[in-house]
Amino acid sequence: MLNEIEAIKEDILESGFSLELETSRLLRNRGWRVQNSVYYMDWDAGRACEIDVIGTRGGQIFAADGSGDFLLFYYNLIIECKKDDGKPWVFFFSVEPEPRVKFEHKRYPSIAGLYRYSFLETREKNIQHHYFTVPRRSRSHRVAFRDQTNTPIHQAVDAVIKATVFRTESDSHLKRPPQGGPPIWAIIWLCYPVIVFDGHLYECTIINDEPNLNSVGYLQHLADHQSRKEMGALGFETFPIDVVQSDHLDKFLDRIEQEHEELMAEIANNFALVREMADQPTKAR
Repeated sequence: MLNEIEAIKEDILESGFSLELETSRLLRNRGWRVQNSVYYMDWDAGRACEIDVIGTRGGQIFAADGSGDFLLFYYNLIIECKKDDGKPWVFFFSVEPEPRVKFEHKRYPSIAGLYRYSFLETREKNIQHHYFTVPRRSRSHRVAFRDQTNTPIHQAVDAVIKATVFRTESDSHLKRPPQGGPPIWAIIWLCYPVIVFDGHLYECTIINDEPNLNSVGYLQHLADHQSRKEMGALGFETFPIDVVQSDHLDKFLDRIEQEHEELMAEIANNFALVREMADQPTKAR
């Protein structure tokens, strides 16, 4: 019995489940609502899968003009947790200036005009949102010392993108206001794919055929995603993914939470634009 218990302990540690629990504990201690082992539909594989953690933060934003008008605004971190098993992760960056890339920022707003007039993007740029301020992004990767077929990086990238798409497009309950409440001007639901990695994380540039490695706690990776079910046979989208070393997670959350507060204030101070884009507030039934 004791040998079996020790073997189970070792299996849990090797699985990375302890990292999922620690990530969840950290989010809860910081006031996030946490869901574990959340199902999403992988339309390519034709089966249900699980994402490790979803952290949600947000609530009501009241107009700064004192009118009492408000909208609902939520940040969602769609998180996959991975351990390195002694094999570091390496992400490759170009030394050339990065061309402007139009990437997909997954969000659901209940007012189409929040898309059409770039309302959210303008607000995010005003507060120096982390999607618009990183100096460069990775476009390729490898796991050191192993075959590169279906690596843990591939698995994590695939999971966070598909779970993010599913979460954004399939949560129909978010498209309706709470029952019995006051009118709501908008519902904004932002989703961010995040990989938390317990291991050695490196960024690499290659100059004159010489790899230059730098150990980092955080980087941003751009991944192209194609799905016949979601985007059409020939369509693809480019997603920014936050890759966070587990020891750096507290610092990353500091940044995200500050950004969230600043974006809420920016929306509150520009609430007149929300009213212009909506004919009337959504009526609760």
